[in-house]
Amino acid sequence: MLRSIALLIVLVMSVSLASLRLQTPAPAPDTAPEDQFSAARAMADVRRIAQAPHPTGSAENAEVRAYLIARMEALGLEVSEQTAPLPETSIARLRRWGEQVPDDTVLTNLIGVVRGSNPESRAVLLMAHHDTVANSPGAADDSAGVAVILESVRAILAANSRPQRDLIVLITDAEELGLDGARAFFDSHPLRERVGVVLNLEARGGGGLAMMFETGRDNAGMVRLYARHAPRPATNSLAAFVYDAMPNGTDFTIPKDEGIAGLNQAFIGRPSQYHDPSATPEALDQGAVQHMGDNTLALARALIDAPSLPAPGPDRVFADYLGFFVLIHGPLLGWVLALVSLACIVGAGLLARRHDRLSLLDAGHGVLSGLWIVVMGAIVAGSVRLAAGPPMTRASSPELYYTLLRRLPWLETGLFAAALGLLVLVMATGLHAGSRSARGFAMALIGAIWFVPLAALGFLGLSPVPLLISLALFVAACVMWWAIAGRRPAPLAAWLGVLALILVLSLPVQAIVPVTAHMLLWPLTLASLAAVLVAWKDPDIRHPATLIALGVMAVIITAWLIVFGHNGFLGIGMDLPAIVMVVALLALMALRPLQPEMGARVLMPLALVLVVGGIAMAGLGRVLEPEVRSADGVQMTAHSH
Repeated sequence: MLRSIALLIVLVMSVSLASLRLQTPAPAPDTAPEDQFSAARAMADVRRIAQAPHPTGSAENAEVRAYLIARMEALGLEVSEQTAPLPETSIARLRRWGEQVPDDTVLTNLIGVVRGSNPESRAVLLMAHHDTVANSPGAADDSAGVAVILESVRAILAANSRPQRDLIVLITDAEELGLDGARAFFDSHPLRERVGVVLNLEARGGGGLAMMFETGRDNAGMVRLYARHAPRPATNSLAAFVYDAMPNGTDFTIPKDEGIAGLNQAFIGRPSQYHDPSATPEALDQGAVQHMGDNTLALARALIDAPSLPAPGPDRVFADYLGFFVLIHGPLLGWVLALVSLACIVGAGLLARRHDRLSLLDAGHGVLSGLWIVVMGAIVAGSVRLAAGPPMTRASSPELYYTLLRRLPWLETGLFAAALGLLVLVMATGLHAGSRSARGFAMALIGAIWFVPLAALGFLGLSPVPLLISLALFVAACVMWWAIAGRRPAPLAAWLGVLALILVLSLPVQAIVPVTAHMLLWPLTLASLAAVLVAWKDPDIRHPATLIALGVMAVIITAWLIVFGHNGFLGIGMDLPAIVMVVALLALMALRPLQPEMGARVLMPLALVLVVGGIAMAGLGRVLEPEVRSADGVQMTAHSH
């Protein structure tokens, strides 16, 4: 009974803590101290810039530039303009958007400079773009970035201290057309040789925390600076690795490719506002502006007054913990963590065997339960994803992409609900429901869920390969469930089986892409250390003190995984829904020792409700968020964020 209560408390606390730490900060009013960032003051610029769409070459774009020049001059910057001809491809794109532009249309970058006391020092560059796509006022993308830079510069100059380094403000044009403005600056502008570090600000949505999702090459120094100075960090090296591997790009791509150090920040919540008419100042999350501004101001101050810029070094493994701090280490430390975890798992196994609490069948049950989460998770994730809309392919229209962005919150909610349902089902295996009923219930559930992607793929007329893969997953899920359902394993032995499975899975990740292995190795190391203590002191996991300690461990891990999964899913997108099921597998590592003693008659129907409800939630998004029919047809390009 105590374990059942502890599990319930852990789940509630984990979800609550993760939800709390995902909230953006309250926007500071315009009465905030002059040397601090105020979202209210920044919003005055957003409202003026984002009154209407202002793509490159338009009259509205010229009006925005005139306003920005006046604002920059009022702040005390030395302001200049840089013009460059637009490539033919960008001219063609503007015309497909419906813009009537001549063949000799030019882009116009705005450059402002604050002179530092040491003109020989390398300069710090703050960058955002002032143009938008043709159908969106772009309050987030990228009026918010421009406004954050203006307010940050104002706060820096309000301190009445001349910075040591030059501070360059670059507000580019034609980013939405193909990064043309940034390319023009770094190709030919005289100031490009002075730039030592770049802070770029972007958005792909209208809210949420501002993620530091990309770094320059050899990022060791810049990551350490971010960790020391960002008031509320939000970052991880998995996001940086994934974004680097994607075909997407922002203005930061240009200096990054030239070897200039820097950081790229963006908020990606409220995805329906991305390149959409709904991206108005009124719809923008002012807390997202505040979060981006607080971090940008702190980082800019640290850089412009630094005696030397952060030194380059081999890429680091890093991630924030719920916005409280950032953990950083070298890739090789991952092997140390793997060895520590191995030693702890072996040690816990030896202690459990000494107490006669280790059964290979029970440990195998833990391994199979984890594998079942992987296999069944693939089936469920596919069902939830297809409920939200058809799969994306190279031939898919931009309208489908933007339609799915609108449905993304529904899809994410459905995925997390279904993942929780699978966890509940695994935790309920072998309870008082009995072997035959447990197996029969799950077989019916697996078959029903499997039929959805099978039928959908068949109706869509796709190749038989996905159908065969789906059939193989179905058979594997049935076989594994038949092996584990109805057996009530000892909690410690089953827990050690899950830990061993995660360790085995982490080794190839650590060997191939070590900057991403922390998602597995950090929680694994903590859970393995806890397993040794439990095997030593309370192998039956019955003492209240043991349950409290395990509960704390589980909350620490599970809350972090929920935030990690949320940010990862929004960042990677709707066509890799299995990332949420990876979170479910890792959460099993933290929750398995709290295996409930009873309640199968409640838990199994609850699992069914969560899984089927998750699929229904994604389907509801399809109903409430109809297809986008007015997309311009060219927004989904290689430079999209």
